Amino acid sequence: MRFDFLHDPPPDFVARFLEMRLAKHLYAPAMVIGTLVLLFAPIWGLETLRLRWARSTEMAARERFDASRAALSALRLQWQQLDELTARDRRLREIRLSGSAIAEALARVGNALPNRTWATSLSADSSGFSFKGRAADLKSASEAFADLIRDRLPRTDPSFRFSRDANDATGALAFEIRSETSP
Repeated sequence: MRFDFLHDPPPDFVARFLEMRLAKHLYAPAMVIGTLVLLFAPIWGLETLRLRWARSTEMAARERFDASRAALSALRLQWQQLDELTARDRRLREIRLSGSAIAEALARVGNALPNRTWATSLSADSSGFSFKGRAADLKSASEAFADLIRDRLPRTDPSFRFSRDANDATGALAFEIRSETSP
């Protein structure tokens, strides 16, 4: 059979398929293949739909998980900030309730500093207090210590420590006064 493009109508593939003839020995395999196609095509379609549904469900679950993870991170940050604020509040309450004796002693120590001497840190805790500072020279540091020992420090036995940083271009002298008993 020949097809003439100019005179013949367009081919009808269904009619051509029905006109096809198979040899008798190919009937059984053709029936098996046809039956398998008829059975597995709907199954394949259903599995494709189930896979698409599972993927959409997974995407929705992943979006919910990402949203809950972001919310959990924000909650953890808020919890951490709350813990920090609670610790600060607790520390401020301890300082406020510790009484004015420590504050007076620290104020006396800070006010005893002569010119060319400055404080870098004042701290007090239950075991005593610590005062750190710097002086421009040894004379300023000795004046500060003489004044502190004379009448500014509480009646305890303070320890003194001096050091000079070789890398410091100003040549300032660092010192620390530590009292092991509470003022």
